[in-house]
Amino acid sequence: MKKLLLSASLALAFTAIQGQTALAQTAITVGSDVDAGTLDPRLTRDVTAARVADLIYSGLVHLTPALEPVPDLAESWETPDPTTYIFHLREGWSFRMAHP
Repeated sequence: MKKLLLSASLALAFTAIQGQTALAQTAITVGSDVDAGTLDPRLTRDVTAARVADLIYSGLVHLTPALEPVPDLAESWETPDPTTYIFHLREGWSFRMAHP
């Protein structure tokens, strides 16, 4: 009986390890001290939501820690006047601005 229980326990442990390995290949786990208020990047109002949205979504540009814009979906951009921005997107990408 002990051998049967030991065999069953080992089989369950092996199955659990295989399941975790498959999950680890398809899932991203992010540790956070609080929940994100939203996953909609347009509505982020807290630091955690902004960080999570930054991991999930791409934007036209990305801000460095020094708050300098660097290309993301846009390869380059120009500002012909103070109220106009023209973004040149990477090949094969499109960008649609949604309104809240």
